[in-house]
Amino acid sequence: MEGKGIHRSFQTGGERLHVLKGVDIEIFQGEIVCVVGESGVGKSTLLHILGALDRPDQGMVRLNSKEIFTLSDQKLAGFRNESIGFVFQFHHLLPDFSALENVMMPRLIAGESEKVVGMAENLLGELGLSDRKDHRPGELSGGEQQRVAVARALVNQPQVVIADEPSGNLDKKSKDELHQLLLDLNQKKNQTFIIATHNLDLAKMAHRIYALKDGKASLTEL
Repeated sequence: MEGKGIHRSFQTGGERLHVLKGVDIEIFQGEIVCVVGESGVGKSTLLHILGALDRPDQGMVRLNSKEIFTLSDQKLAGFRNESIGFVFQFHHLLPDFSALENVMMPRLIAGESEKVVGMAENLLGELGLSDRKDHRPGELSGGEQQRVAVARALVNQPQVVIADEPSGNLDKKSKDELHQLLLDLNQKKNQTFIIATHNLDLAKMAHRIYALKDGKASLTEL
């Protein structure tokens, strides 16, 4: 995945806030790439654009040689569902559905039903949640809920998983477990991750780190 010359601004009252000012970023297949920076510098905005949840004012995002923002909104939604998985700080699980049903949901929304149960069960098993598959989110710990969210992000076998502060709402033990889980998925499945984080322990696991400051992204080391 590649982003070139990404600009994004927002109207706040009578002022135009220019958050991203020509961001260039490149992510290779099988990498963990972390985006770091202070709160409010535009990390979430950048991830939303890379994940096709938002359109830039200027610039392009390319995946597999396809410039995604040349697509219609309908085709862009299909691309997003097929190619991108999302994990957020707050897991956004559906409270009235079991862990298994939450993981299945993206494929059910896409109109698929064949083999979905088995695929979701396998993912939960890989993430150590086989015995929790019938529990609703309110019956799971914070760390377990976030692992369910990771399984949901993986169920469509996306090329890229975008994670926005995925461990920001977890205790230390759950943070460490989630970080190790992401590393294992990267190593065992060659899964590509783009992660926005304040957590230096997580950032140090990345193959490359981009620091976002003053609307620009630059490669950095910790």
